[in-house]
Amino acid sequence: MLQFPPLPGHLENVGKCSIPIGGLVMPKMIVRHKVKDFDTWKKVFDSHKGAQTAAGLTNPRIFRSADDPNETVVIFDAQDIARAKAFGASADLKSTMVASGLVDKPDVYFDN
Repeated sequence: MLQFPPLPGHLENVGKCSIPIGGLVMPKMIVRHKVKDFDTWKKVFDSHKGAQTAAGLTNPRIFRSADDPNETVVIFDAQDIARAKAFGASADLKSTMVASGLVDKPDVYFDN
């Protein structure tokens, strides 16, 4: 059996999680959809930031499929799940998605 020397004191907590279980983890809103053209969609997405912020959605992270660059996943931090769900069901968001070139039904998930 291999044995390793103890880590120096300043490295002792490297790799350990500093967020307690059930602690201060921000809820998430996750949206997956396909669009006609990513660049067109991104311009519309960026122009809708005020509505996202008003709904308590912040820190958007955008991912693109390696197989289809027009398939996107967006992950937001959500300050309030109820507000995020209301935003996700809003007529404003639906019309904005249509204007952005949405080509399929979005999948929307909430992570607490």
